Amino acid sequence: MATALPNRNITNQLTFAADQNRARKLKRRYLYLYLTIFAFAAAIYLGCIVSPPSLMDDVDAVQAQIARNMLDSGDWVTARLDGVVYLETSPLIYWLIAISYKIFSAQDWAARIPVALSAIGLCWLTTAFGIWACGRRAGFYAGLTMSTCVGLFLFTRILIPRQESRCGSFLNGSSRVSAHNPSAPPAV
Repeated sequence: MATALPNRNITNQLTFAADQNRARKLKRRYLYLYLTIFAFAAAIYLGCIVSPPSLMDDVDAVQAQIARNMLDSGDWVTARLDGVVYLETSPLIYWLIAISYKIFSAQDWAARIPVALSAIGLCWLTTAFGIWACGRRAGFYAGLTMSTCVGLFLFTRILIPRQESRCGSFLNGSSRVSAHNPSAPPAV
């Protein structure tokens, strides 16, 4: 006499649906956490790009003028300052500032938008890596600490292009760590 075996396919589907529902709730919780850090960092960094000192004669004006020269000349490959090739830093910051100029026109605050956005991105990445490595609470406090870091705040108010390289380096490092530990949940 044959006994009826339970339908494993239905059981697996129910388990899969429950796991998906649990994953959605978890993602929603993390989304609120990410949005809180993003809003806090945006209020600090984007709110302060309107009132910083004007572009100074040193690094600020040089970076902004190179981006403006790229936009005016159409040569997006070679950075030039007064016609002289200027190859001290990578062109990423010049491209970002030139795009900002193209969107908002050549203003002091428009030159600082890419630096402020990269600082916000760094705060978000710190939160994501903290959640991945140490849990939700530690990730939240790591992002909050990065958002209120005095050095990051001061260097965002003047145009010194190091935030985008920090942001890229941090993303590179966190992706390498998560690649070496595939059993851990992804950072982002």
